Amino acid sequence: MDLVKIAIDTALVSLLVYVGLFFACAACKWQWVLKLGFIFDPLVKLCKLPRCCSFYFLMCLVNLSSSLPTLSGFYKKGLVSTDKQVIAAVLTAGLPIMLWYVFFLTGPLVIGLFGIKNGVCFLAVWVCIGLVQTGIGVTYGRIKLSEPAQGQDCEYEHGGYSYEEGDIRTKITNAFKESLKMAVKVLRILAPVIFILYVITGSEEVMSYVTAGLHLKAMWVSPFKSD
Repeated sequence: MDLVKIAIDTALVSLLVYVGLFFACAACKWQWVLKLGFIFDPLVKLCKLPRCCSFYFLMCLVNLSSSLPTLSGFYKKGLVSTDKQVIAAVLTAGLPIMLWYVFFLTGPLVIGLFGIKNGVCFLAVWVCIGLVQTGIGVTYGRIKLSEPAQGQDCEYEHGGYSYEEGDIRTKITNAFKESLKMAVKVLRILAPVIFILYVITGSEEVMSYVTAGLHLKAMWVSPFKSD
């Protein structure tokens, strides 16, 4: 087991977590950053979510590893409530992630293996699955949230956006400091957990014990099922 490689992988995941938190802080300081998610504005309004969720969905499409920390950053800054955070996470399993798979992961591979016609048909099925998941999320959001999110297109002080005045350097510095504080709180728990998981999954001895335990459990359960 290469502990150095595991440490590097853990550091990379931690860096992506920080990137997501930084973008969350930056979006709260620059209105134009928040507006980058405009392609998901109709979905956000349909689900009665705050506008910052549009940027979160955009992060899911561009950088999946940093997307959840971005949503967590919005939650910590009071832009989304617990219910809205859950609804946004449910919607993520729909079109945002499916589009990420289609454009950045399986799309080029599938078309290369199956050809253009069959590859496009395969990807179309994936998109349809995403639409079904999105429909479930939209229905859940409209039932769960009785009132549409307020202040989606304007600045407000409590539980909303508070854009700062000043030059770009000051805003970047402030976003860096705020995101660093949040990252320290998150990563002091998350980083050790990730490291331990990498150690467990990378150890053949540990995984052999896990496999043996699952096999033993299956043997113990099977007689009861047959009865």
